[in-house]
Parts: sequence; C-alpha cells; structure tokens
Amino acid sequence: MTGLMCLQAADARDSDPDHEAIQGGLSQDVNQGVITTVWNRMYQRELNDYLLLGPAATDMDLAAAHPDQAQIFRLWQTYLDNVDPLLKVTHTPTLQSRIIDAAADLAQVPPALEALMFSIYCMALLSCTDGDCRKVLGALRKEKLGSYQLACQQALRRCDVFRAPDRDSLTALFLYLVSIRQDTDPRSLSSMLAVAIRLARRMCLHQEAANARYPALEGEMRRRLWWSLILFDSRICETFDYRTAPLEPTWDCRPPVNIHDFDLRPEMKAMPAAHDRPTEAIFAVARSEIADFIRHSPFHLDLTNPLLHRMVDRSQHPNDLVEFENTMERKYLASCSLDSPLQYMILWTARGTLAKNHLLEYYTQQAKAREEPTESALDKAITHALTVLDSDTRLMASPLTVGYRWFLLMYFPLPAYIHILQDLRRRPAKQTDALWEAMSDNYEARKVGSGANESPIFVVIARLVLQTWEKREAASPDGTLQPPRMVVDIRRKILEMQVSFPGGSHLDTLNSGAIAAGGTQGFPPQLNANMSPEAHGVVGEPEILGSTCAEAIDYAALLGFNQVGIDPNQVYLSPMDWIFAQP
Repeated sequence: MTGLMCLQAADARDSDPDHEAIQGGLSQDVNQGVITTVWNRMYQRELNDYLLLGPAATDMDLAAAHPDQAQIFRLWQTYLDNVDPLLKVTHTPTLQSRIIDAAADLAQVPPALEALMFSIYCMALLSCTDGDCRKVLGALRKEKLGSYQLACQQALRRCDVFRAPDRDSLTALFLYLVSIRQDTDPRSLSSMLAVAIRLARRMCLHQEAANARYPALEGEMRRRLWWSLILFDSRICETFDYRTAPLEPTWDCRPPVNIHDFDLRPEMKAMPAAHDRPTEAIFAVARSEIADFIRHSPFHLDLTNPLLHRMVDRSQHPNDLVEFENTMERKYLASCSLDSPLQYMILWTARGTLAKNHLLEYYTQQAKAREEPTESALDKAITHALTVLDSDTRLMASPLTVGYRWFLLMYFPLPAYIHILQDLRRRPAKQTDALWEAMSDNYEARKVGSGANESPIFVVIARLVLQTWEKREAASPDGTLQPPRMVVDIRRKILEMQVSFPGGSHLDTLNSGAIAAGGTQGFPPQLNANMSPEAHGVVGEPEILGSTCAEAIDYAALLGFNQVGIDPNQVYLSPMDWIFAQP
C-alpha cells in the first residue's frame, strides 16, 4: 500500500504544471495507469458494484431492453426538449450521431454509451406525462420508467462506473440519480450522490487546472457536469442536513460559459468567446454563476461552515448581493424573452433564487443583531418573500414551462410562506389582501395538498395558515372578513380528510365543527417528530406541496427565531420538516 500512496503523492505533484515542468514532464496518466493496473489485478475477481446497484441481472439482455428505433428517437427528442436545456450535461451535436449509430445495432453499443442511453430514456420519461408515455411507448409511465431504471443499473455495472469512470458513464450515473429522486429517501440518495461526487473528484472535474488541459469541448462538458452534480447534490443534502451540502469555496472549477452547443467542436483547442445574449446554455450558466457567488458569500458560510471564511479572497469574490443581482440582470436577465420557454424559466428562477438568498442574508444579519429589526428591514424582507412567491407562481402557472415541471417540482417556496405568515402574525396592522392573494395564487398554481391530503406536512401548513387567518378575523371589528381562497380550500380539504379517514387519519382528533367554522382548536398539539419519511410524504407519494422531497433546515437553531420574531413553539414541526429551496 505504501508504494501506491507514493504513486498517488507523485500524481498529486504532477497536477502542478510548474512541478511537471521541473520534473521533466512526468505524466499523470502513467502514474494513474500504474495504480489502475494494480487495483485491477488485485480485485479482478471481486466485482463490488452490487454494493450500490444490487445483484447483477445476469439473464438480462440489454439490447432487448432498449425501446425500438423509432421510440429511441422520440425519447431522445423529449430529452432534448425537456431535460437538456436545464442540465446541459450532454453535447447534442456529437451525442446525436452516436445514438443514431447505436440504434442501428443495439447489440454492439459501447457499455458507457449504453448506460447513457438508458439514463436518457429515464429522464425523458420523468419529464413527460402518462398520456405522452402512452403515445410514445404504449404503456404506463411508472411501469416503463421502472424498467428503464433497472436496465440503467445493469448498464452502469457493465461499464464499470465505480472503478473506471469516464464522462459518459458518470453522466449516466448522474442522470439515473436524478430520475430516481422522486421515489427515493433523500438520505439514501445523498449517499449515492456522494459516490458520484467522489468519482467526479477522482476525474478532477473540480479542478480548473485539470479541465483547462483538455480540448475546449471536453473541458467545458466536464465543467457542466461538475456544476450539475454540485447543484443537485446541494439540493438533496438540504432535505435533511444542509451542513453536508458541497456548495463551498474548497474547489475552483469555474462556471460554464454562455455558448451554444454548436459553438463547441471536438477539434477546437481554445474556448470560443461567450455570447452577450441568451444561448441554449443560459439556464445552466446563470444558475452556476449564482451558486458560485453564493458559495463564497459570508451569509452562506455563516450558515454552513464559518471556518471556511478564511479561504475566500474578498478582492476576487465580492460579497455585495445587491450589486451581484444587478450584474445578473444586466448580463443575462434583461435580454431574456418572455416568449421563450427556457429564457422565461431562467428569468424567474434566477429572480426567485436571488430573492431567497436576500432572505437568508437578512436572517443571518438579524441573528447577529442585538436589537429588533426596524420596520424598514421587515418591509424589505417581506418584499423579498413576495418575490420568491411571485417568481414561483409565474413558473408553475405558465404553459411555457410544462416540459420543465419535473424540475420545478423539486422546489417549493415554503420559506416565503413561513416568512409572510409569521410577519402577518407579528404585525397585524401590516396585513394586506395582496399578501393573502399572493399566497393563494401560489397555492393554486402548485395544487398544494392534492394527492397527499393526509400528509402531516400539509396538516402543519394548514394549521399555520388557519391560525394566522384567525388572528386577522379576531382583529376585525365585525369578524366577518371574506377568507382568502387558500383558507377556503384548506378548510374543505380538512373536512374531506376526516370524512375519508374516520378514526384512522392523522387528523382523527380534529373537531370538524371547529374547522368548518374556521377554528383550529381541534388540531393535534404536536406531530410526532420521529415519523418515518413515508409519513412525511418524502417517499413514494406523487406530490406534497408540489415536491416529493421536503428540504429541511432547523430554523430555530439555524436562523435564530427569537431574533427575527419567529416563535418555534408556533411552528409544530420537527427540525427535519422545514423545506428550504436551493437553486
């Protein structure tokens, strides 16, 4: 083992261009080749892929598991329409010709490409409706998605992704993990993503010096894949432990460049110049630039790992969020067209994400403050919360984003709901119909509670909303205010839940008469903090608050409830239950 460690140490030194020049150009590939050969010989009979992908299906004929040729091209087109614009982890001009060749002889498809093809089928099905799936494949979406995910597992095993990954196989693993998110416990998915991140690090995707050594096309695709992995992994990590999220200043892969796929050709050595207008990569580029700013920001490091402050050079990484927001508006958003689905998507995704981070910055500032926030600060925070809510409503309600709903369902703007509701309770005099209208619009756009009405999370949201509305009704001179649409719908759903599940529901202690009258006296005083993920709607349910995975942050510990006027005793959730959206 000592010899291998020495080889790895030499390999690490060789990653320094200056050291490589001094040592006469000792090749990193030679050292890595020696290490790979040694491990392959030691474990040639011990294939451990089953540890993550389960036992091998030795009787599965992968060639027969593919859809027919016409279906392959239709699924590929669905992927290009609904998935590729948001992730940009595949290069259409070069991959399309490879898929055409592979479809002509499925028995001879290279293992890594085959895994990538199955992962593309999975993502295409994830992004389409049951009706679309029936038209293309003549079967139920859930059924076909499961069969292609199983085939993708076997293809990943056969391409040896965990021992000898290349960009194709790592991309296939990433897309496969995105495709299973909907029905997977985020704690398990996070562990799988940790493996993918480790593989990416072994390939040095996180190091800009390594990426820059490749031709332009390969180097840029490595950057796109790294950022897609990091953004998805960060989002999943925050569903249960935000401190494990990898969005930190410990690596230096730069964000992707704003260029079209056709600007990149395999023979190119130098990167083409970035466009000053939106391109087909605008969504991935802008999200990556926002995340790059956030990972160096003081408020983000305060929340995740304050020890990393010392790693950030403020001369190279400014921390003024307002200035950065103005830069993003000028650089990307101002030239976006509201008629283009992708540009519409990034316009409101970016604005909502920036507003969410303004809220985070406000919370960290107030947590450190010795005095109560001023009325001006509270008003500004409410404006940010409304921007988060309005941006999400525009995205969910627009027909332009139908193909992108698979992505939007990962993010529910609960921080905005909580902030607005707590502010309404704290400052009754500030209550306006506009706040309730904004929440009702988003509630309807997201179809909150539909398909998962018995979820404890829905119960808690219902309680927060009804308690806040009751306080306003009590302050009314005659107590006969017209309730907002979301209040009316919540009361209706609660009554339906009692009728549908008498004696067996989470709401079996509710007083239906009180609820019908607008009261919340019958709610259980505290939901069990140790409920299983299934009980929280994390696993297997189609939609909870528009998202199958609640993103969790312990607001009481993290943001300082008392400093910002939020009473943890009024929240009625365990620390794992608060959703917090990541870009």
